Amino acid sequence: MTVVLDILIGLNLLLALLILLIVLYTKKAKDFSLFPSIVLVFTFFCLLVNVLAALFILIRGEAFDGVLIRFVSSLVAGSEVDRLIIGSIIFLAIAAVHILIVTKCTARVSEVAARFNLDSLPVKQMAIDVEYSSGAIDQNEAALRKEALQQESDFFGALAGASKFMPGNAKVGVFITMTIIIAGALIDHLIREIALTDALVTYSYLAIGSGILFMIPAGMVASAVGIVVTREVYRD
Repeated sequence: MTVVLDILIGLNLLLALLILLIVLYTKKAKDFSLFPSIVLVFTFFCLLVNVLAALFILIRGEAFDGVLIRFVSSLVAGSEVDRLIIGSIIFLAIAAVHILIVTKCTARVSEVAARFNLDSLPVKQMAIDVEYSSGAIDQNEAALRKEALQQESDFFGALAGASKFMPGNAKVGVFITMTIIIAGALIDHLIREIALTDALVTYSYLAIGSGILFMIPAGMVASAVGIVVTREVYRD
C-alpha cells in the first residue's frame, strides 16, 4: 500500500508544479478561469495525502517503507540524534515561512485585490456606458466589456475565497506532523514496548519527511495564487 502512497505524493508534487507552470505561462487571469476551483480541490487533495501518510506511518512505525518520505527524511534529518535536531529546526523554519509568509500573505493580497476590484467595478461600468453614449463603441462591444468585467470580479472573489483555505491547511499540516511524533511515540512505547527515546527518534525522522513533502506542493500553489493576483493588479 505504500506504493500507492508514493504515487499519490508524486502526483501531488506533479500537480502543484503543473499549476505553477500554467500560471507562469498564462498572460491573463481570465484565461485560467478554473484556477480558484483548482486551488480549492488541490488543497483538499493535498490534505488527504497528508492524512494518508500519517495513517501509514502510525500503523507501520519503524517498518514504514515509503520511498519518498524516507528519501526526504534522509536528506534533511537522518537517523542520528544530532542530525535529527537540525532537521527539526529546518522543518520548523520551513513551516514558519510557509504559514506566516507564503499562505498568510497570499490570502491577504487575494482578499485586498478582490475588494478593490469589486469597489472599482461600478466606475469601470460607468466608463463603458460613457463610451457607449458617446458613440465610441457599439452596444455589442459594451456588453462584451461589461461581461468581461463581471467575469474578472467573479474570478478575484472566488480566488479570495479559495485562498482562505490555505492558511488553515498549512496549520493542519503542522498539527498532523506533531500528531505523528507524539501519537506514534506513545503507541510504540505503550503497545509495542519500545523505548520512548527510540520511538521519538523514529517518528520524528518520518514526520519531518512527511511534513516537508506536504509543504512543498502547498507552497507552490500558494505562490501561484500570489503570482496571479499581483500580476493582474500590476497590469491594471
